[in-house]
Amino acid sequence: MSIDNLPQNVEPLLSFIRHELRTPINAIIGYAEMVQEDLEDAESPLSDDCEDLAERGRRLLDLINQLLMTDGDRQTDPLDFQERLANVPKVMTTPTQAVVTGVETLFNKGLGSEFTLDLEKVRDAAIALDHLIHHLDTLCSDFQDYAKTETPEPSVVADSADPDPRLSQESMEVDPASPDLVGNILVVDDNPTNLDLLERQLTRKGHQVTTCLNAKLALEHLQQSAYDIILLDLIMPDTNGYEFLKFLKGSPEFQFIPVIMISALDDFQNIVQCIKVGAEDYLPKPFDPILLKARIDASLERKRLRDKELLYTQQVETLSALLQQELDKGRQMQKNFLPPQILRKSGWEFDAFFSPAKQLAGDFYDLFDLPEQTVGIVIADVCDKGVGAALFMGLFRSLIRIFSGQTSLDGLSVQTSQDLTSDDDGSHLNHHRILEAIA
Repeated sequence: MSIDNLPQNVEPLLSFIRHELRTPINAIIGYAEMVQEDLEDAESPLSDDCEDLAERGRRLLDLINQLLMTDGDRQTDPLDFQERLANVPKVMTTPTQAVVTGVETLFNKGLGSEFTLDLEKVRDAAIALDHLIHHLDTLCSDFQDYAKTETPEPSVVADSADPDPRLSQESMEVDPASPDLVGNILVVDDNPTNLDLLERQLTRKGHQVTTCLNAKLALEHLQQSAYDIILLDLIMPDTNGYEFLKFLKGSPEFQFIPVIMISALDDFQNIVQCIKVGAEDYLPKPFDPILLKARIDASLERKRLRDKELLYTQQVETLSALLQQELDKGRQMQKNFLPPQILRKSGWEFDAFFSPAKQLAGDFYDLFDLPEQTVGIVIADVCDKGVGAALFMGLFRSLIRIFSGQTSLDGLSVQTSQDLTSDDDGSHLNHHRILEAIA
Protein backbone atom coordinates (compact mmCIF):
# COMPACT_ATOMS: atom_id res chain seq x y z
CA MET A 1 0.00 0.00 0.00
CA SER A 2 1.52 3.30 -1.06
CA ILE A 3 1.40 6.55 0.90
CA ASP A 4 -1.23 7.85 -1.50
CA ASN A 5 -3.55 4.98 -0.59
CA LEU A 6 -3.10 5.34 3.17
CA PRO A 7 -6.14 6.39 5.23
CA GLN A 8 -6.03 9.92 6.64
CA ASN A 9 -5.73 8.50 10.17
CA VAL A 10 -3.32 5.55 10.13
CA GLU A 11 -3.69 4.72 13.83
CA PRO A 12 -6.55 2.21 13.26
CA LEU A 13 -4.36 0.57 10.60
CA LEU A 14 -1.46 0.31 13.06
CA SER A 15 -3.84 -1.21 15.61
CA PHE A 16 -4.99 -3.78 13.06
CA ILE A 17 -1.42 -4.77 12.16
CA ARG A 18 -0.54 -5.16 15.84
CA HIS A 19 -3.58 -7.40 16.22
CA GLU A 20 -2.55 -9.65 13.34
CA LEU A 21 1.05 -9.95 14.53
CA ARG A 22 0.08 -10.65 18.13
CA THR A 23 -2.09 -13.61 17.14
CA PRO A 24 0.84 -15.98 16.31
CA ILE A 25 2.80 -14.55 19.25
CA ASN A 26 -0.11 -15.54 21.46
CA ALA A 27 0.32 -19.14 20.26
CA ILE A 28 4.09 -19.06 20.80
CA ILE A 29 3.79 -17.88 24.39
CA GLY A 30 0.72 -19.97 25.25
CA TYR A 31 1.94 -23.35 24.02
CA ALA A 32 5.47 -22.77 25.34
CA GLU A 33 4.11 -21.98 28.80
CA MET A 34 1.94 -25.10 28.82
CA VAL A 35 4.86 -27.31 27.81
CA GLN A 36 7.00 -25.66 30.46
CA GLU A 37 4.34 -26.36 33.09
CA ASP A 38 4.16 -30.01 32.04
CA LEU A 39 7.96 -30.34 32.11
CA GLU A 40 8.10 -28.83 35.58
CA ASP A 41 5.50 -31.34 36.78
CA ALA A 42 7.65 -34.10 35.27
CA GLU A 43 10.74 -32.54 36.93
CA SER A 44 12.48 -32.39 33.56
CA PRO A 45 15.64 -30.25 33.24
CA LEU A 46 14.33 -29.09 29.85
CA SER A 47 11.72 -26.90 31.56
CA ASP A 48 14.26 -24.06 31.66
CA ASP A 49 14.80 -24.33 27.90
CA CYS A 50 11.06 -24.11 27.38
CA GLU A 51 10.89 -21.08 29.68
CA ASP A 52 13.50 -19.44 27.43
CA LEU A 53 11.23 -20.20 24.47
CA ALA A 54 8.27 -18.48 26.14
CA GLU A 55 10.49 -15.53 27.05
CA ARG A 56 11.49 -15.14 23.39
CA GLY A 57 7.79 -14.88 22.57
CA ARG A 58 7.36 -12.16 25.18
CA ARG A 59 10.31 -10.26 23.71
CA LEU A 60 8.63 -10.41 20.29
CA LEU A 61 5.54 -8.87 21.86
CA ASP A 62 7.67 -6.07 23.33
CA LEU A 63 9.20 -5.42 19.93
CA ILE A 64 5.77 -5.01 18.34
CA ASN A 65 4.79 -2.56 21.06
CA GLN A 66 7.97 -0.58 20.51
CA LEU A 67 7.78 -0.51 16.71
CA LEU A 68 4.07 -0.07 16.13
CA MET A 69 2.56 1.58 19.20
CA THR A 70 1.33 5.15 18.77
CA ASP A 71 0.71 8.20 20.87
CA GLY A 72 -3.05 8.54 21.21
CA ASP A 73 -2.70 12.33 21.67
CA ARG A 74 -1.34 12.89 18.17
CA GLN A 75 -1.83 11.30 14.79
CA THR A 76 0.94 9.32 13.12
CA ASP A 77 2.56 10.92 10.11
CA PRO A 78 2.22 8.76 6.93
CA LEU A 79 5.98 8.98 6.30
CA ASP A 80 6.66 7.84 9.84
CA PHE A 81 4.19 5.00 9.31
CA GLN A 82 6.05 3.76 6.22
CA GLU A 83 9.34 3.94 8.11
CA ARG A 84 7.92 1.91 10.97
CA LEU A 85 6.67 -0.82 8.66
CA ALA A 86 10.05 -0.97 6.94
CA ASN A 87 11.75 -1.52 10.32
CA VAL A 88 9.50 -4.42 11.35
CA PRO A 89 11.17 -7.18 9.27
CA LYS A 90 14.61 -5.74 9.97
CA VAL A 91 14.14 -5.89 13.74
CA MET A 92 11.90 -8.94 14.14
CA THR A 93 13.26 -11.47 11.65
CA THR A 94 16.19 -12.66 13.78
CA PRO A 95 14.27 -13.08 17.10
CA THR A 96 11.43 -14.81 15.22
CA GLN A 97 13.80 -17.29 13.63
CA ALA A 98 15.37 -17.79 17.07
CA VAL A 99 12.07 -19.26 18.23
CA VAL A 100 12.19 -21.84 15.43
CA THR A 101 15.78 -22.62 16.37
CA GLY A 102 14.81 -22.99 20.03
CA VAL A 103 12.16 -25.56 19.15
CA GLU A 104 14.63 -27.55 17.04
CA THR A 105 17.10 -27.47 19.92
CA LEU A 106 14.53 -28.94 22.29
CA PHE A 107 13.79 -31.70 19.79
CA ASN A 108 17.50 -32.50 19.53
CA LYS A 109 17.77 -32.77 23.31
CA GLY A 110 15.47 -35.75 23.30
CA LEU A 111 12.23 -34.15 24.37
CA GLY A 112 9.46 -36.69 24.99
CA SER A 113 7.01 -37.40 22.21
CA GLU A 114 4.08 -36.25 24.39
CA PHE A 115 5.40 -32.68 24.09
CA THR A 116 6.17 -32.77 20.39
CA LEU A 117 2.75 -31.69 19.12
CA ASP A 118 2.62 -28.52 21.24
CA LEU A 119 6.18 -27.50 20.33
CA GLU A 120 5.40 -28.03 16.66
CA LYS A 121 2.58 -25.51 17.13
CA VAL A 122 5.09 -23.07 18.60
CA ARG A 123 7.32 -23.54 15.56
CA ASP A 124 4.37 -23.18 13.14
CA ALA A 125 3.31 -19.97 14.86
CA ALA A 126 6.83 -18.55 14.55
CA ILE A 127 6.91 -19.45 10.84
CA ALA A 128 3.49 -17.77 10.38
CA LEU A 129 4.77 -14.66 12.18
CA ASP A 130 7.86 -14.57 9.94
CA HIS A 131 5.60 -14.70 6.89
CA LEU A 132 3.46 -11.84 8.19
CA ILE A 133 6.34 -9.49 8.99
CA HIS A 134 7.65 -9.95 5.43
CA HIS A 135 4.21 -9.34 3.87
CA LEU A 136 2.96 -6.30 5.75
CA ASP A 137 1.60 -4.86 2.50
CA THR A 138 -0.89 -7.75 2.46
CA LEU A 139 -2.00 -6.83 5.98
CA CYS A 140 -2.55 -3.25 4.86
CA SER A 141 -4.80 -4.51 2.08
CA ASP A 142 -6.66 -6.77 4.50
CA PHE A 143 -7.32 -3.74 6.65
CA GLN A 144 -9.45 -2.19 3.94
CA ASP A 145 -11.84 -5.16 4.13
CA TYR A 146 -11.84 -5.06 7.92
CA ALA A 147 -12.54 -1.31 8.01
CA LYS A 148 -15.78 -1.84 6.09
CA THR A 149 -17.22 -3.89 8.97
CA GLU A 150 -15.43 -2.38 11.96
CA THR A 151 -17.32 -1.52 15.13
CA PRO A 152 -18.69 2.01 15.76
CA GLU A 153 -16.31 4.81 16.70
CA PRO A 154 -13.09 2.93 15.89
CA SER A 155 -10.69 5.81 16.61
CA VAL A 156 -7.86 4.97 18.99
CA VAL A 157 -8.04 6.80 22.31
CA ALA A 158 -5.23 5.00 24.12
CA ASP A 159 -2.84 2.14 23.46
CA SER A 160 -1.63 -0.42 25.94
CA ALA A 161 -1.38 -4.18 26.27
CA ASP A 162 -4.15 -3.90 28.85
CA PRO A 163 -6.29 -0.89 27.79
CA ASP A 164 -8.07 -0.17 31.07
CA PRO A 165 -6.20 -0.90 34.32
CA ARG A 166 -9.41 -0.30 36.26
CA LEU A 167 -11.09 -3.22 34.52
CA SER A 168 -8.17 -5.49 35.35
CA GLN A 169 -8.19 -4.51 39.01
CA GLU A 170 -11.92 -5.08 39.38
CA SER A 171 -11.75 -8.42 37.61
CA MET A 172 -8.94 -9.69 39.81
CA GLU A 173 -10.75 -8.95 43.07
CA VAL A 174 -11.45 -12.59 43.82
CA ASP A 175 -11.33 -14.05 47.29
CA PRO A 176 -7.98 -15.91 47.33
CA ALA A 177 -9.31 -18.26 50.00
CA SER A 178 -12.24 -19.40 47.87
CA PRO A 179 -11.89 -22.72 46.02
CA ASP A 180 -11.33 -22.72 42.28
CA LEU A 181 -14.56 -22.06 40.43
CA VAL A 182 -15.36 -24.22 37.42
CA GLY A 183 -17.98 -23.64 34.80
CA ASN A 184 -19.29 -24.42 31.33
CA ILE A 185 -17.57 -21.98 28.95
CA LEU A 186 -18.29 -21.21 25.30
CA VAL A 187 -15.30 -19.83 23.33
CA VAL A 188 -15.98 -18.05 20.01
CA ASP A 189 -12.95 -17.20 17.84
CA ASP A 190 -12.32 -17.47 14.11
CA ASN A 191 -8.71 -18.60 14.68
CA PRO A 192 -8.41 -22.37 15.29
CA THR A 193 -5.09 -21.96 17.08
CA ASN A 194 -6.60 -19.48 19.53
CA LEU A 195 -9.51 -21.84 20.13
CA ASP A 196 -7.23 -24.79 20.79
CA LEU A 197 -4.99 -22.74 23.09
CA LEU A 198 -7.87 -21.39 25.15
CA GLU A 199 -9.56 -24.77 25.34
CA ARG A 200 -6.37 -26.37 26.61
CA GLN A 201 -5.70 -23.64 29.16
CA LEU A 202 -9.26 -23.63 30.50
CA THR A 203 -9.61 -27.41 30.55
CA ARG A 204 -6.50 -27.60 32.71
CA LYS A 205 -8.35 -25.48 35.27
CA GLY A 206 -11.26 -27.92 35.35
CA HIS A 207 -13.66 -26.00 33.10
CA GLN A 208 -15.89 -27.63 30.52
CA VAL A 209 -15.15 -25.88 27.23
CA THR A 210 -17.00 -25.71 23.91
CA THR A 211 -15.38 -23.96 20.95
CA CYS A 212 -16.77 -22.60 17.68
CA LEU A 213 -15.39 -20.55 14.80
CA ASN A 214 -18.22 -18.06 14.23
CA ALA A 215 -21.31 -16.47 15.72
CA LYS A 216 -23.74 -18.71 13.82
CA LEU A 217 -22.29 -21.88 15.37
CA ALA A 218 -22.16 -20.15 18.75
CA LEU A 219 -25.88 -19.42 18.60
CA GLU A 220 -26.61 -23.08 17.80
CA HIS A 221 -24.63 -24.15 20.88
CA LEU A 222 -26.41 -21.57 23.05
CA GLN A 223 -29.80 -22.88 21.97
CA GLN A 224 -28.82 -26.43 22.91
CA SER A 225 -26.87 -25.98 26.17
CA ALA A 226 -26.57 -23.64 29.15
CA TYR A 227 -23.25 -21.78 29.53
CA ASP A 228 -21.80 -19.88 32.46
CA ILE A 229 -19.48 -17.62 30.43
CA ILE A 230 -18.90 -16.71 26.79
CA LEU A 231 -15.40 -15.76 25.61
CA LEU A 232 -15.98 -13.77 22.43
CA ASP A 233 -13.40 -12.63 19.89
CA LEU A 234 -13.86 -9.09 18.64
CA ILE A 235 -12.72 -9.53 15.02
CA MET A 236 -14.57 -12.29 13.15
CA PRO A 237 -15.94 -12.70 9.61
CA ASP A 238 -19.63 -12.31 8.82
CA THR A 239 -20.93 -11.31 12.27
CA ASN A 240 -18.16 -9.68 14.31
CA GLY A 241 -17.90 -9.89 18.08
CA TYR A 242 -19.46 -6.46 18.69
CA GLU A 243 -22.57 -7.28 16.64
CA PHE A 244 -22.97 -10.69 18.28
CA LEU A 245 -22.57 -9.09 21.72
CA LYS A 246 -25.38 -6.63 20.93
CA PHE A 247 -27.60 -9.54 19.89
CA LEU A 248 -26.85 -11.47 23.10
CA LYS A 249 -27.53 -8.51 25.38
CA GLY A 250 -30.77 -7.77 23.56
CA SER A 251 -32.01 -11.33 23.91
CA PRO A 252 -34.14 -12.21 26.99
CA GLU A 253 -32.81 -15.76 26.76
CA PHE A 254 -29.08 -14.95 26.72
CA GLN A 255 -28.71 -11.42 28.11
CA PHE A 256 -27.58 -12.54 31.58
CA ILE A 257 -24.72 -14.80 30.41
CA PRO A 258 -21.43 -12.99 31.19
CA VAL A 259 -19.44 -12.18 28.06
CA ILE A 260 -15.69 -11.55 28.17
CA MET A 261 -14.31 -9.98 24.98
CA ILE A 262 -11.00 -11.43 23.79
CA SER A 263 -8.81 -9.75 21.20
CA ALA A 264 -5.28 -8.80 20.32
CA LEU A 265 -6.77 -5.55 19.03
CA ASP A 266 -5.78 -2.84 21.50
CA ASP A 267 -8.22 -0.23 20.20
CA PHE A 268 -9.47 1.11 23.51
CA GLN A 269 -12.57 2.74 22.02
CA ASN A 270 -13.75 -0.61 20.66
CA ILE A 271 -13.41 -2.13 24.11
CA VAL A 272 -15.32 0.78 25.67
CA GLN A 273 -18.15 0.22 23.19
CA CYS A 274 -18.31 -3.46 24.14
CA ILE A 275 -18.40 -2.63 27.85
CA LYS A 276 -21.20 -0.12 27.22
CA VAL A 277 -23.24 -2.74 25.36
CA GLY A 278 -22.89 -5.12 28.29
CA ALA A 279 -19.62 -7.06 28.08
CA GLU A 280 -18.52 -8.27 31.49
CA ASP A 281 -14.82 -7.75 30.91
CA TYR A 282 -12.01 -7.67 28.37
CA LEU A 283 -9.10 -10.09 27.99
CA PRO A 284 -6.12 -9.09 25.82
CA LYS A 285 -4.08 -11.45 23.71
CA PRO A 286 -1.59 -12.95 24.44
CA PHE A 287 -3.38 -14.40 27.45
CA ASP A 288 -1.60 -14.07 30.77
CA PRO A 289 -2.48 -17.28 32.69
CA ILE A 290 -2.97 -15.46 36.00
CA LEU A 291 -5.09 -12.74 34.42
CA LEU A 292 -7.11 -15.33 32.47
CA LYS A 293 -7.88 -17.28 35.66
CA ALA A 294 -8.70 -14.13 37.64
CA ARG A 295 -11.17 -12.80 35.10
CA ILE A 296 -12.82 -16.18 34.57
CA ASP A 297 -13.13 -16.67 38.35
CA ALA A 298 -14.53 -13.17 38.87
CA SER A 299 -17.15 -13.64 36.15
CA LEU A 300 -18.11 -17.07 37.47
CA GLU A 301 -18.45 -15.69 41.00
CA ARG A 302 -20.77 -12.91 39.79
CA LYS A 303 -22.72 -15.46 37.73
CA ARG A 304 -23.11 -17.74 40.76
CA LEU A 305 -24.33 -14.86 42.92
CA ARG A 306 -26.83 -13.78 40.29
CA ASP A 307 -28.09 -17.35 39.88
CA LYS A 308 -28.61 -17.55 43.64
CA GLU A 309 -30.44 -14.23 43.60
CA LEU A 310 -32.63 -15.40 40.71
CA LEU A 311 -33.41 -18.67 42.50
CA TYR A 312 -34.26 -16.79 45.70
CA THR A 313 -36.51 -14.42 43.75
CA GLN A 314 -38.32 -17.34 42.12
CA GLN A 315 -38.81 -18.99 45.51
CA VAL A 316 -40.18 -15.76 46.97
CA GLU A 317 -42.53 -15.35 44.02
CA THR A 318 -43.74 -18.94 44.44
CA LEU A 319 -44.31 -18.51 48.16
CA SER A 320 -46.02 -15.17 47.56
CA ALA A 321 -48.36 -16.80 45.05
CA LEU A 322 -49.20 -19.57 47.55
CA LEU A 323 -49.72 -17.01 50.31
CA GLN A 324 -51.95 -14.98 48.03
CA GLN A 325 -54.05 -18.08 47.34
CA GLU A 326 -54.42 -18.67 51.08
CA LEU A 327 -55.33 -15.04 51.64
CA ASP A 328 -57.91 -15.24 48.87
CA LYS A 329 -59.41 -18.27 50.58
CA GLY A 330 -59.37 -16.43 53.90
CA ARG A 331 -61.03 -13.39 52.37
CA GLN A 332 -63.75 -15.57 50.91
CA MET A 333 -64.26 -17.31 54.26
CA GLN A 334 -64.43 -13.94 56.00
CA LYS A 335 -66.97 -12.76 53.46
CA ASN A 336 -69.03 -15.87 54.22
CA PHE A 337 -69.18 -14.83 57.88
CA LEU A 338 -70.98 -11.64 56.94
CA PRO A 339 -74.73 -11.78 56.37
CA PRO A 340 -75.33 -13.14 52.86
CA GLN A 341 -78.59 -11.16 52.74
CA ILE A 342 -79.54 -8.04 54.63
CA LEU A 343 -82.21 -8.70 57.28
CA ARG A 344 -85.71 -7.67 56.24
CA LYS A 345 -88.07 -6.70 59.05
CA SER A 346 -91.30 -4.79 59.07
CA GLY A 347 -90.75 -1.19 60.05
CA TRP A 348 -87.00 -1.36 59.51
CA GLU A 349 -84.67 -0.57 56.61
CA PHE A 350 -81.14 -2.04 56.70
CA ASP A 351 -78.25 -1.65 54.29
CA ALA A 352 -74.51 -2.35 54.56
CA PHE A 353 -71.22 -1.81 52.75
CA PHE A 354 -67.95 -3.56 53.60
CA SER A 355 -64.52 -2.92 52.02
CA PRO A 356 -61.44 -4.15 53.95
CA ALA A 357 -58.29 -2.00 53.80
CA LYS A 358 -56.14 -5.13 53.32
CA GLN A 359 -56.77 -8.67 52.12
CA LEU A 360 -58.14 -9.52 55.56
CA ALA A 361 -59.54 -7.19 58.18
CA GLY A 362 -60.99 -7.22 61.68
CA ASP A 363 -64.05 -5.06 60.95
CA PHE A 364 -67.37 -6.83 60.79
CA TYR A 365 -71.12 -6.32 61.10
CA ASP A 366 -74.05 -8.63 61.69
CA LEU A 367 -77.85 -8.42 61.82
CA PHE A 368 -79.95 -11.24 63.22
CA ASP A 369 -83.30 -11.93 64.88
CA LEU A 370 -83.46 -12.50 68.62
CA PRO A 371 -86.32 -13.84 70.74
CA GLU A 372 -89.18 -11.62 71.77
CA GLN A 373 -89.18 -9.58 68.57
CA THR A 374 -85.69 -8.25 69.19
CA VAL A 375 -83.04 -7.55 66.55
CA GLY A 376 -79.32 -7.99 67.13
CA ILE A 377 -77.23 -5.37 65.34
CA VAL A 378 -73.48 -5.76 65.70
CA ILE A 379 -70.83 -3.36 64.38
CA ALA A 380 -67.34 -4.21 65.60
CA ASP A 381 -63.69 -3.43 64.94
CA VAL A 382 -60.92 -5.74 66.06
CA CYS A 383 -57.66 -3.83 66.59
CA ASP A 384 -55.08 -4.21 63.83
CA LYS A 385 -55.59 -5.82 60.43
CA GLY A 386 -54.61 -9.02 58.74
CA VAL A 387 -54.93 -12.70 59.61
CA GLY A 388 -54.97 -12.30 63.40
CA ALA A 389 -57.73 -9.70 63.36
CA ALA A 390 -59.73 -11.75 60.86
CA LEU A 391 -59.54 -14.84 63.10
CA PHE A 392 -60.77 -12.85 66.08
CA MET A 393 -63.53 -11.43 63.93
CA GLY A 394 -64.72 -14.92 62.91
CA LEU A 395 -64.56 -16.19 66.50
CA PHE A 396 -66.47 -13.32 68.07
CA ARG A 397 -69.05 -13.18 65.34
CA SER A 398 -69.94 -16.81 66.08
CA LEU A 399 -69.82 -16.38 69.87
CA ILE A 400 -72.05 -13.29 69.85
CA ARG A 401 -74.65 -15.08 67.80
CA ILE A 402 -74.54 -18.19 69.98
CA PHE A 403 -74.69 -16.49 73.36
CA SER A 404 -77.22 -13.89 72.26
CA GLY A 405 -79.63 -16.74 71.64
CA GLN A 406 -78.58 -18.90 74.60
CA THR A 407 -79.21 -16.26 77.29
CA SER A 408 -82.98 -16.47 76.84
CA LEU A 409 -82.97 -20.22 76.36
CA ASP A 410 -80.93 -20.76 79.51
CA GLY A 411 -83.32 -18.53 81.49
CA LEU A 412 -80.54 -16.31 82.84
CA SER A 413 -81.73 -13.89 85.51
CA VAL A 414 -80.07 -10.51 85.19
CA GLN A 415 -80.60 -7.98 87.96
CA THR A 416 -80.46 -4.30 87.20
CA SER A 417 -79.88 -1.30 89.38
CA GLN A 418 -83.50 -0.38 88.86
CA ASP A 419 -86.36 -2.45 90.13
CA LEU A 420 -88.43 -3.90 87.37
CA THR A 421 -92.08 -2.94 87.73
CA SER A 422 -94.87 -5.39 87.17
CA ASP A 423 -95.97 -3.57 84.03
CA ASP A 424 -92.48 -3.66 82.51
CA ASP A 425 -92.63 -5.18 79.02
CA GLY A 426 -89.27 -6.96 79.55
CA SER A 427 -87.29 -4.87 77.05
CA HIS A 428 -84.77 -3.89 79.72
CA LEU A 429 -84.23 -7.55 80.44
CA ASN A 430 -83.66 -8.26 76.77
CA HIS A 431 -81.07 -5.51 76.62
CA HIS A 432 -79.22 -6.97 79.54
CA ARG A 433 -79.36 -10.44 78.05
CA ILE A 434 -77.51 -9.11 75.00
CA LEU A 435 -74.96 -7.34 77.17
CA GLU A 436 -74.53 -10.52 79.17
CA ALA A 437 -73.94 -12.43 75.93
CA ILE A 438 -71.17 -9.97 74.98
CA ALA A 439 -69.62 -10.29 78.43
